[in-house]
Amino acid sequence: MKLSKEHITILILIGLLGCLEPFNPDIGDSQDAFLVVDGLITDGEGPYTVKILKSASINDDNESVTGAQVSIEEDEGMTTRLVENSPGVYITTDLQGVTGKSYRLTINYQGQEYQSTWETINPAPPMDSIYYRYEVRGTTDRENDVEGLQFFVDNQGAEDGTRHFRYEWVETWQFGVKWPSTQDYIGNDMAVETSNPLYRCWKTRSSTVINIATTTGLA
Repeated sequence: MKLSKEHITILILIGLLGCLEPFNPDIGDSQDAFLVVDGLITDGEGPYTVKILKSASINDDNESVTGAQVSIEEDEGMTTRLVENSPGVYITTDLQGVTGKSYRLTINYQGQEYQSTWETINPAPPMDSIYYRYEVRGTTDRENDVEGLQFFVDNQGAEDGTRHFRYEWVETWQFGVKWPSTQDYIGNDMAVETSNPLYRCWKTRSSTVINIATTTGLA
């Protein structure tokens, strides 16, 4: 089908004159607060952390759950009590997860007991390779494309059926400058001439997102 110039003009005008109506869903105002639990135990070195909050409405902040009794039970019978390190944050003191063993979490709070199902720590297969390449990612504003390094991890599903993987990392970046630092800051808005000019500095940070991958759909 061929559109004439008149047809094209009409379509453009319709697009320009169309209006958007805001949608405000009725979320409701439930008075029931549920426990929100975020915890992880691995075969890596502890301590392990369990965070407990109360659910809240979309316009309110979550409240930390303090004073709860939190424990992790091993399938062979050993139970470890967690210590509240800060409001709503409970940590282990002497627990070391072991591959092949199963664990479950128990929370006692205000006369109620909450208990997870048993979860087994499966062995993680070794990584085949880690590599990177330089990429330019396009954006909606083509004048502000993003340049950077894209990292890749290759591995295979384990023979025991492990098909899901979660990755966390710590990254350290080295920065170089054209002109070295000439002063050292000593506080109170004061600086003195430095005896060790610096051309490079480093910044380290841990991952703050959860990256989960699965090989279920791969052959």
